[in-house]
Parts: sequence; C-alpha cells; structure tokens
Amino acid sequence: MSEPPSVIIVGAGLAGLAAARTLADAGVRVRILEASDAVGGRVRTDRVDGFLLDRGFQVLMTAYPECHSWVNGAIDLRPFYPGAEVWWDGRFHRVADPFRRPWDALASVASPIGSWGDKARIACVRHRALSGSMEDFWNREECSTDEFLRGHGFSKVMLGRFFRPFLGGIFLESELRTPSRQFEFVFRMMALGATVVPADGMGVIPGYLLQQIPAGPIELLLGRKVVELIRGPGDSVRGVQAEDGTVFMADRVILAVEAPAAARLLKLPLTPRSRSVSTWYFSTSARARPNPILHLNGSGQGPVNHAVWMNEVSPNYAPAGQGLLSATVLGAEPVPEAEVRMQMGQWFGVDPAAWRHLRTYVIHHAQPEPGELARAIPGGFRGGAPGLSVAGDAWGQVSIDGALKSGRKAAEALLESIDAG
Repeated sequence: MSEPPSVIIVGAGLAGLAAARTLADAGVRVRILEASDAVGGRVRTDRVDGFLLDRGFQVLMTAYPECHSWVNGAIDLRPFYPGAEVWWDGRFHRVADPFRRPWDALASVASPIGSWGDKARIACVRHRALSGSMEDFWNREECSTDEFLRGHGFSKVMLGRFFRPFLGGIFLESELRTPSRQFEFVFRMMALGATVVPADGMGVIPGYLLQQIPAGPIELLLGRKVVELIRGPGDSVRGVQAEDGTVFMADRVILAVEAPAAARLLKLPLTPRSRSVSTWYFSTSARARPNPILHLNGSGQGPVNHAVWMNEVSPNYAPAGQGLLSATVLGAEPVPEAEVRMQMGQWFGVDPAAWRHLRTYVIHHAQPEPGELARAIPGGFRGGAPGLSVAGDAWGQVSIDGALKSGRKAAEALLESIDAG
C-alpha cells in the first residue's frame, strides 16, 4: 500500500489550521511549520496577572458562513450590545440597532449622531446588504465605502461622527477607502447575527481548531520560521527551508502566512501594505453598572478611536472585582500614555491616574490591504507555481471568515489535484 501524500503548511494561523484540519480529515499527512511559539497568528490571547488580553481588539461575527462549520455551537460566546455609544460634545450618545433594540433606537432618534434621514438610510443599506445570494453578492459593482455611503445620501455628520470611527474599528482605517463589497458583507453579517467574543478570549478559536485536527496525520512544529521555498523540476515547489537551515520536503506546500512574509517567500517585486493598530489595556476597579457596548470617538479629538470594557462583555476577561479597559488607536505611531489616559478619563468621568497599565500591543500587520497581494499573482490561490497553494485573508476577503474560508478552499483544491494526479 502506498503512503498517503504529504503536505507542508507554512503558518499556524486560522487559515493554516483550517487547511490542516481539512487535509487531515481526508487522511493526508500534514506538517505545520509555525514561526512563533503558539498557534493563532494574529488571533491570540495572553494571560497577564489574571486578565485576558487579546492581541489587539478583535471580535467574531456569528453569521460568518465559515463559523457555522468551524466554531459556532462549540465555543462559549458572549455578545456585545447591538449598537454603540458615540462620544460627541462632551458626552456619549447611544446608537442602537433598530431591528434588535427598537425601543432604544426610538429613544435615540433625535441624537446628534446623524439626521433622521441618515437613520432611515441605514435601513435601506441593510435591505440591500441582505438581498441576493452570497455568490451574487461578491459580483456587485464596487467602489470605496466612502463613495458608497455618500452615494446613498448619508450626511457628512453621519460619516464623521459614526461611520468613520465605527468602521475604523473594523477595517482599521478612518478614510473609508475599504472596498464597498467588504463593507456590505460586514453589514450583512451584523444584520444576520451577533457580534461576540469567546468567553475566554479570542485565542480560544485557534486553540479549538487545533484540538479538532486528528492527531495521527499531523505534526506541529513551533519556532520554525520558513525562509525559502525549495523548487523542483518545472519550478514546482517540493519543500521549504527553515531559518536554522533544516529542509522539509513534501508532495505539496500551502503558504498560509501574513502578506509581507508571503511576498518575501514568493519573491514578489512588491511589499504589500498592512493596516496597523495599537491597543492599550488598563486594569481598574469594576464599574457598578456593566455596559457591554463599543464606545466610539465621534469628536475626532484624542488618539483613541474606540474603547470597550472587556470584562463587561465577558467577566472572564478580568479577576473578580476588577475591570479591563481596552482602548484602540489606529496606526502604529507612538502615542504618549498620558494622552490615552486623559481621553479615557474624560470619556468615563473618572480619574485614570489609579489605573494600572497592563500592556500595549503595537501590531504592524493587523490587517492586509484588501486585494493588494492577490493582484500581484496571476492565478491567485494557486500561488503561481506547481505544488504550491496559498491561503490567508490577504488573498481575498479580509476577515476571520475569509481566513478560514481560504484555508479550507486551498486544502480542497489540493485534494482535487491529488485525486486528479
């Protein structure tokens, strides 16, 4: 009996883990090489003095199609309030989802966060986002999110006070240059499901995926940074070389790393841009009235784009009696801690001097610039070389859903090629 085919997966982020599980379920021998000390890629959680610190503020949307196959129903998920509180003119104004919190939405209809017409237009955009199949959805005409929203008649006030900080927290840019189809996809997901975090931090997601991979046909090697693709006849990819000089050979290779690393290994004549972010964590005394809602900077004053009390979304994020404030600044430029504290003190009406700074994460490659890497290689997911497939949200839809989907599809395409061969 011939030995089953072997595959090397470079990267143990969500895409790499999804590919590994798909292949292992089919009986393929899989070896994962991961440069860091744990799985998860950009989705990881650290435990610091009893607090759970996600590496950058992240959320999961339960309506993501891939989540129904990978994580929904298997992980304890805690929802955010469906809406946001927007800081403007010295206080917060609540913006509620009128379909999930109609009475709250009615109470806030006269708030200064957009006009009555703006609030009515949200319903129109929601209807459009929910129309059609997912296949048709991604074939719609595309423009920037800014052009899309202006084209639907939203006012400058609504764009500045709500959409820029709200979508800035999702797309990590405040100019609204993200492709409109990406915006409509997110809007569709928010309309169909809840926005959540796992009760024990975002790192639970890759941990769960790893647990679901059959132990027999898989080998996971941590701390193995890949620096070279090994080429064979016809420029086919037959293996990889690690930073320590070790060579690993296989029948096929899946490259599931972040965009800059993929460009280096593929020797592309470009350095893909990434969107960066800085997230600050402070420990405080627990607040008397929990409020599991996103707080947005509608004024444009101060470095923080959005903040949330993570322990009020899930109590597991902080020890009993303690609060955990997450404050996110778009970009990776250094920001004085005093400015972050001052802004948060103004927002929440407390003296932040007693807060303990737990950690700041400066993430230079928090999100790939949508479409930039995929446009660099004709053939996209095939990677442009025999024996090589690529995966990761840099090659398509930028999201957790996109990462999982790309890993699954790369593995399925590889299985088809094995069957055909």
